[in-house]
Amino acid sequence: LRPGGIKLEDFFTEVKQKYPDMLFMADCSCFEDARKAQELGFDAAGTTMRGYTKETRGISIPDYEMLHRMTHELNIEIIAEGGVWETRQLQKVFNEPILSAVIGTAITRPREITKRFVQAILEGRQAEEQRKMHEAY
Repeated sequence: LRPGGIKLEDFFTEVKQKYPDMLFMADCSCFEDARKAQELGFDAAGTTMRGYTKETRGISIPDYEMLHRMTHELNIEIIAEGGVWETRQLQKVFNEPILSAVIGTAITRPREITKRFVQAILEGRQAEEQRKMHEAY
């Protein structure tokens, strides 16, 4: 339900009629959301909400398995969104016939970017200390 108790189906039908030339993307958390988006007439479905809802919290993203299923079982444009931090992840999502991928936090949040670099430094130092300890014995 939308605010005011309006069903998504009714809301989307009205909006689609009001803006017939507009493209619409559904933010999805699971395959069923994307299937429903296709049934309603959305132009694209994104994996945007995967890992962020009560039902999907804790699922590792990007969810390559869900992305594969969406691109092979649905007839709607698919946008990979969420959890793409590394170039190899981006390459892997583009192994599927997606329309595009969204790179968000990985390039737009300096605090998170810095945190990742600091973590890499700490892990590198820890690995070096362990190597030195093994050499000493």
